[in-house]
Amino acid sequence: MAAFVFEFEAVLEQRGREEKLHQRAVAELEHQRVLVETRVESIKTRLSHGRESMRRALGAGGAVPMDAVRLQSTSSLHDLIALQRAALELAGVHQRLNAARARLMRATVARKAVETLRSRRYQAWRREQARIENNAMDDLAVMRHGRRADAVVGLDEPGAAA
Repeated sequence: MAAFVFEFEAVLEQRGREEKLHQRAVAELEHQRVLVETRVESIKTRLSHGRESMRRALGAGGAVPMDAVRLQSTSSLHDLIALQRAALELAGVHQRLNAARARLMRATVARKAVETLRSRRYQAWRREQARIENNAMDDLAVMRHGRRADAVVGLDEPGAAA
């Protein structure tokens, strides 16, 4: 029996490589997203702790340490600026991630289209191979039946053909 050969195997392999490339790009952007989100959460936590320490300092009664308040407000201002920058960076990462996911989806669809074609061609090839095999079996059966018929008539006996 002949082996199945898909004439677009190189195209299928290329599309598979492209899909893997896009998967890596999405994974890298996901990693960046996680890092930026972690940084945002860290800044939010610092801001929260800073506000809480400011409340405690102002609500404790007695003398308010103005240097500590000034230092805390400056620190909070820097954290707010860092939070805004991180939020902008996160928005950019989300945009790039969405674009990369769309490219990955297109690459996956392109690969699956060629895989579907391959599957259809393989099924057609299998049907053709089965048809060829059935025809060969039919030919063998006809030849076998013809030999039996010749043997019954006596054509196989020496000198009977004359």
